Amino acid sequence: MEEVLAKKLANQKETLVSSSDLPSWDEDLIGEFHDQGLVYLETTNRNKSACLKLAKFFSLWSEEIPSYIRIAKKWKTGTGITISYKNLDPSLATQDLMDSAHSVIAMSGTLVPLEMYRDLLGFDPERTVTKIYRSPFPKKNRLNVVYTGVTTRYSKRNEEEFKRIGEKISEILEAIPGNVAVFFPSYDVLHGIRSYIATTRQVLVQRESSKPEETNELLSLFKRMKEEGALLLAVAGGSLAEGVDYPGRELVGVIVVGIPLNEYDLETKALIDYYEYKFGAGWTYGYLYPAMARAIQAAGRLIRNEDDVGVVVFMDERYKWKNYKRCFPPDLDLIFTENPVYAVREFFKRFNPKINL
Repeated sequence: MEEVLAKKLANQKETLVSSSDLPSWDEDLIGEFHDQGLVYLETTNRNKSACLKLAKFFSLWSEEIPSYIRIAKKWKTGTGITISYKNLDPSLATQDLMDSAHSVIAMSGTLVPLEMYRDLLGFDPERTVTKIYRSPFPKKNRLNVVYTGVTTRYSKRNEEEFKRIGEKISEILEAIPGNVAVFFPSYDVLHGIRSYIATTRQVLVQRESSKPEETNELLSLFKRMKEEGALLLAVAGGSLAEGVDYPGRELVGVIVVGIPLNEYDLETKALIDYYEYKFGAGWTYGYLYPAMARAIQAAGRLIRNEDDVGVVVFMDERYKWKNYKRCFPPDLDLIFTENPVYAVREFFKRFNPKINL
């Protein structure tokens, strides 16, 4: 596999491959992987097996499914190659359930815009009711600010813009009395801006190569520092920006830097092309809306119950553009400003007039 793929990749970092590019997998070999995987699970009391994953991968490889894409990609370290066979259409996993159920209710805190998720999951538009409910949490407890004076657009990614973003983050930090998390669109942008952030707080940084236990340790340390106030630098769409609760004073400020668009790689391009073919909405469904979902997910770490209080600052001029703006929940009162520091400072003074900011 390495021999064939290395030759096919040549000087590229990734390439599309077909089932015929690699040797066909012998059924007996696939069966051996399967059997060894079962033995492993039975003898170790584990619930996962790499051999079972390999057996499934090899058995699927020769199947030609229109929504699947095969990609070979070099590792960033240059020490290996990853080969994947990915499904671009989530409705393949949900359609049988839809067809067999009398009624289906799908709900989440981030299903905006609703029509995209309806289409992607395979709901019949003629039989589907879409409804957005307002947040049950007090609006006065959360300030939502959009600072439009900077951007992380690819054409603007330079030291000058990174410096401007870092300096503005530094100013906002001075107005927030407690733990703050800053979520970036990528690790490259995080590292590009990090050196321009000036703060006396302890700075904790998520690393791309972190093991789960290291990430958990970083998260625990951040939460323990809620009284003195620490700064967490992480990526939107990562493990610290989704599926994690920061209740109470564990998090009182979130800054979402830029819009976390996917890298425009072969998989993203294939996704855009497929959604354009199926829904006529390739760029929005495959590129823009998923990025906004990641931004809103990151911001959603802040308020987890009715007593939580805090500030969210979205930093990018594109948040005021129509295609992005429509992805915000309709009851989210956004303040568009060139002076986010003043708005943040006044917000916290309302809750604690004694705070000296």
